[in-house]
Amino acid sequence: MGAGTGTGTGTGTGTGTGDRAGPAAAPGRPRHGRRRLLAATGALAVAGGGAAWLGLANGGRAAPPAGPHPVRVAVQAGGARRPAERGLLGSNVQWVDRGDDLLDAAGRFDEARLARVRELGLAGLRYPGGLQSDTYRWQAGMGPLEARGSNEHAHSRRRQPTLMGTLEFLELCELTGAEPLLTANLVTGSAEEAAGWVRAVNVDGLRSRRSGRPLPPVRHWELGNEPYLKPDERPDLWLAPAEFARRAGAAADAMRAADPGLRLGLPLTPARRRGITSSPYPDFVPTVYGALAGRVDWIAVHLGYMPFFWTRSPSREDLYLGAMAGAATVRADLEAFRRELAALRPGVPVPPFWLTEFHAIFTLGQGASDALIASPAGALYVADLLRMLAQDGGVARAHQWSLTGNWYFGTLHQDGHARPVHAALALVSQVLRGEVLPLAVEVERVALPARGSAAAQPALPWLEALACRDGDRLQLLLIHKDPARRAELQLDLSALGDWVPDGPATVLDAEDPMDTRDAAGAWRRAEAVPARRPGGASRFGLALPPASLARLGFRRGGAAA
Repeated sequence: MGAGTGTGTGTGTGTGTGDRAGPAAAPGRPRHGRRRLLAATGALAVAGGGAAWLGLANGGRAAPPAGPHPVRVAVQAGGARRPAERGLLGSNVQWVDRGDDLLDAAGRFDEARLARVRELGLAGLRYPGGLQSDTYRWQAGMGPLEARGSNEHAHSRRRQPTLMGTLEFLELCELTGAEPLLTANLVTGSAEEAAGWVRAVNVDGLRSRRSGRPLPPVRHWELGNEPYLKPDERPDLWLAPAEFARRAGAAADAMRAADPGLRLGLPLTPARRRGITSSPYPDFVPTVYGALAGRVDWIAVHLGYMPFFWTRSPSREDLYLGAMAGAATVRADLEAFRRELAALRPGVPVPPFWLTEFHAIFTLGQGASDALIASPAGALYVADLLRMLAQDGGVARAHQWSLTGNWYFGTLHQDGHARPVHAALALVSQVLRGEVLPLAVEVERVALPARGSAAAQPALPWLEALACRDGDRLQLLLIHKDPARRAELQLDLSALGDWVPDGPATVLDAEDPMDTRDAAGAWRRAEAVPARRPGGASRFGLALPPASLARLGFRRGGAAA
């Protein structure tokens, strides 16, 4: 992740959190210093609450739970449709710790972990890390393993042999079908060094040792990681905005001279979000974007870390509800930042946004609640964020932080078991195909005050849904956020004709959505065929547990199973 801080933003907004050390990091103990927080907390009182929150506050579900609430979801025949953007299904790979244990000590891929990674159906992978990219020298990761050099771990400052080098990363992309994204080092590296990396990969080329085929050139490159932050533990990596703009411009020119077909991304973040300082450089965006607008192809943003709390000991209710409000907050923040960039350079089209890092972050440096990153509630947030991005269409690519190991962030634990976010991403990957369909959702809503980095929500729905159609197949993703009540789903597909279930629905729920054990089996997985409801064809019912995630699949009546 971002500019390498234990608190995540430098300012209490979740805009960039430090890379976490690999498998040796003890749970709850990041191996790096904390960033000073510049913001104060907002109101944390529970609104629209009542007994529904008592279970979470007492360490489990409310007992006895309240009665079920009805939900009606209807797929619409008319309305705007958009392609289902598979590019949102990305992740991050670090070079450190053998690619966070993707490789063994001999530099070979761990086949068991590789199989779990393939289950995600990833469309993109980013390398060589967040803050780790600011100390990564690509030359040390080239050539035979026995002849390679070492690189500096950005947090520990210890040097490691570079086993997960450029070739290994591109072979991983080949094995998973993911499109590669490389982040150039503009802090301890130079424009000439970045251009040399482009020539080595795209001009000279590399050949896969597994398939024997030439590896394709890398078209997308990022001009640094999070230059708008100041990692407390690495003041030697700080760059003033004008200096970064100079380096980024020089690198863009040199890299495009090596390969004119590159698509370059510029990392930016707003100086303030909803009145909260999110960068120690108030002039970063005007200086950097003012110098480089029109010279880059996309903007890299890290606005998807939610619901980060910088206050001490927030309640479980606030942590959970903040996460449920996270996707709506990110939508508003993206829209506000797009307007800001448009106002800075009138008449210059704002480049597409890429969310090159995102994940749930609840707290950092606060002990057990830090582990909520790897909880079912964190996975619900990730699924909800991707649902929102797929429906809004304002972000072209997204890369979850991160693929394996890496403290609580990896989709796979250091021991190899799948964390809740792995199952969430796999379900989203199954659904996000073809075109996104318009929906009408009737569900209870709740008014929530601001919590942590999550903005106040006057009417947050207890259920969100995503529907995608791919030919004769129709799939839905349902994110049920109510932590205490069952939802009685009424699903209406009749506007699109006759549809029948294409097998049982997959439903994930947890004994405790705020489970901090980071152990295998946090999700309970159930399968149930949606029941036909009266009133005509293509109407179905299904019960959804509290705080659950579900995928439903259908095929057109008469289509082959």
